[in-house]
Amino acid sequence: MLRIIQLTSCALRVFLLPLLFLQVGCNPDEPSDPGPPYQAQVLVTKTAASESDVPRLSLEPKTLSLMTSLKNLEGPYFKIVFGGELSITDIIGSQISNPRFKGGRAPLLRYEIVDGVVVPRDYTTLALLSAFYQYEQIFSSLQDLTGLSKDQVLADSGRMEVLFEPSISIRSGGLSAQFIQKLNAAYIPGVKQFVLFRRSAIENVPLSLNQQVVAHEFGHALFELGFYQNKFGRCNLDQQQFVIRGVNEGFADIVSWSATGSADVLRNSLSIDEIADPRNFSAVAFDYRGLIEDNARESDDKACRGSIYCIGTLFASSVLQAHKALGKSNDETSRRATMKMVYDSLKGTRAAIDTANTSVARTASSMLEGEDCDFSMDEQLDERDDALMSAFLSAFASQASAEWRPALCQSFAATFGSQGFDPEGRSGVCP
Repeated sequence: MLRIIQLTSCALRVFLLPLLFLQVGCNPDEPSDPGPPYQAQVLVTKTAASESDVPRLSLEPKTLSLMTSLKNLEGPYFKIVFGGELSITDIIGSQISNPRFKGGRAPLLRYEIVDGVVVPRDYTTLALLSAFYQYEQIFSSLQDLTGLSKDQVLADSGRMEVLFEPSISIRSGGLSAQFIQKLNAAYIPGVKQFVLFRRSAIENVPLSLNQQVVAHEFGHALFELGFYQNKFGRCNLDQQQFVIRGVNEGFADIVSWSATGSADVLRNSLSIDEIADPRNFSAVAFDYRGLIEDNARESDDKACRGSIYCIGTLFASSVLQAHKALGKSNDETSRRATMKMVYDSLKGTRAAIDTANTSVARTASSMLEGEDCDFSMDEQLDERDDALMSAFLSAFASQASAEWRPALCQSFAATFGSQGFDPEGRSGVCP
């Protein structure tokens, strides 16, 4: 039986027949790939029926409409770079600070062509093609999610890069140490790069194959564009305030939900309850006061302790509560409309903080301007964090439409209380 195994688009074809091994060169002028557009077998995340469900996964042939080169895994809006060396100073949540990247190459894909479909022959090829498909899905939905076209989103940065399994080293005090980072995916602000780390044995579905995680990382790019207007000011990522880092994570979780219908962001990949439960913003077992009390007594019996993800889960949960309070369903059209509202509110939030004439807003504005960049580097919430949290929520609600604002105010008040949603700050905003 004749089979064709293709290693690259125009490199080598190997024909396997009984008792015969034959190599032949590829004619450079011969179109050996079935595209563009290309069809490839990829791992697909099926939309969850409700926000509390975990999406099903299936292996399906899909059209990669944004890919212009299978050999280089690239298109006009993003490309995937294999390997390379990434030097960083820290990983904060799922964002990387102070990156230096060099090397990298086009991946060596192993696949067969079956009825015009690229069928992966190993895990790496499946992961690479699936990652391309998942990023393509997000890019294709940008108009609905943000009101911006793909070209508008990339106007300041140009084509984005996805770094697939680079080697990573940590820089500290002039020294550099190599380490193996697994069990994560990340976003690099400023340079608009995404990183897919090596898979880990404890993952049910590798994070690099999970569209929920890929959409979350893309959410950080949208937060950088919307809240920071693509500028971090004088504060570097590792000096970004604890509260804002948390909201950034929650915003990214909302992007993930808008893409997949599920608010249970990690359980498909990590079914360990201690890890997945605090990130499931459809069933939150804590509130803002609980975080403060937990920090104070360092108890072990709380559902979420001291992490920026706790803040993010509360913010995402509040948005979901408002979505449901307005009678909106979990269908794609409703989710995307809510995501559009969130982005519209976010892009005016920073300016609204600066112009609000309240004590919490003045405190928050000074923190965001970088007068105290390294404030709140630990995970202990205090009065200044409360002021920043309150100012952000009040400004965010002030930018929401008349339809959304009452529901947001109600959910923010229920979740964050008077400490995280100060009555003075919201008095001129909430009905």
